[in-house]
Amino acid sequence: MMQFKSNSYKRYYRISLFALLGLVLMLIAMNLDKKVYKVYIEDRLVGVTTDSPEVIEKTYNEVKAKRYAQGADIIKEELVITEEEQLGQEEVLTHSQLEEKLYVELEQEEIVPVISVVQGKTFQRQVPNEIVYVEDASLYVGESKVLVEGREGTQEITVHKSIDSEGVTKEKVVENHMVKDSQPRVIAVGVKEKPAYMVPVEDYVFTSSFGPRWGRSHEGIDLAVSTGTPVAAAADGVVIQSGWNGGYGISIYVDHGNGIITRYGHLSQAYAQVGRSVKQGETIGLSGNTGNSTGPHLHFEIRIGDEAVNPVNYVDIEY
Repeated sequence: MMQFKSNSYKRYYRISLFALLGLVLMLIAMNLDKKVYKVYIEDRLVGVTTDSPEVIEKTYNEVKAKRYAQGADIIKEELVITEEEQLGQEEVLTHSQLEEKLYVELEQEEIVPVISVVQGKTFQRQVPNEIVYVEDASLYVGESKVLVEGREGTQEITVHKSIDSEGVTKEKVVENHMVKDSQPRVIAVGVKEKPAYMVPVEDYVFTSSFGPRWGRSHEGIDLAVSTGTPVAAAADGVVIQSGWNGGYGISIYVDHGNGIITRYGHLSQAYAQVGRSVKQGETIGLSGNTGNSTGPHLHFEIRIGDEAVNPVNYVDIEY
C-alpha cells in the first residue's frame, strides 16, 4: 500500500515538472518572437521598449500635447524609432516608464518665448508693370512700336518687428495691398517678312507704273512725295553714281552685286558719294523735282544685268 502511494507521488511530481518546463519553454519562445524597438528624440536615445511603433507614436503625441498645454514651445520634435534584432545591455522599459522618459526628454527641449511686437512700420514700393507684346502685320520682323505706355503700380506693406529672448530680431509682413494698380505696357512687334528690297520712301502716292508711257518705255516707277523726303537705300550696296545725271536730274545708283543695280532719280540732294558702302534703310539723299520731272517725286528703278525690271515684283508697294 505504501509502495503505491510513493509511486503516485513520483508520477505526480514528474507530470508537474514536465508541465512547468513546457510553460517556461513557451514563455521563452514568446519572448524571442517579441520585437524590440529603440526610441529616439532627434539623436538622443530615450530607451528600449517592446511597445509597437504605433503605440510608441501615440504615446509620444499624447506627451507632446501635454507639454504644449503647459505652455511649452517645443523646437525639436522629431521622433525616430528603430527596430533591433538583438538586445544589448539596455533595460527594456515598461509602457509607463517609456511615457515618463518621453516627458522628461521633451521637458529638456529648448523653449524660445517671443517678446511681443516692439515696433511696426508701413512703407510703399513701386511694382513694375507687365510688358505685353502683340503681333502687328503692318510692321516688318525686327520692327516694333509702343501702343500703350502703361504705368507702374504702388504697393503698401506693413511689417511688424519682434525680438526673441536671445535678442534675435524677426520681421513679419502683416498687411500687403495695392494702392495703385499697374497698367501693362503694350508693344507691337512686326511679323511681316522683310523683302529683299525695300521701298525707298515713306508716305508716298504711287503715280506711275513700269512699262509703256507717252510713246516710250518707263523703266521704273514714280512715287510722289514732298520735296525733301528722305530717300533710303533699297538694299545693302556700294554707290557707283552720285550727282547730276541728265534727265534723271540729281540721281544715285547703288550696286548690290550679282549684276543688280537700283537707281534713284529727281533728287534734291545726294548725300551718299561714289564708293560709299550703304546699308538697307540708310538715307542716301532727299527727294526733289530735278531733271525731266513734272512734279516732286522719286523715280525708282531696279536693273538686273543692265536690263530694267518691274520694281513692284521686288518691293512691297502699296497702291
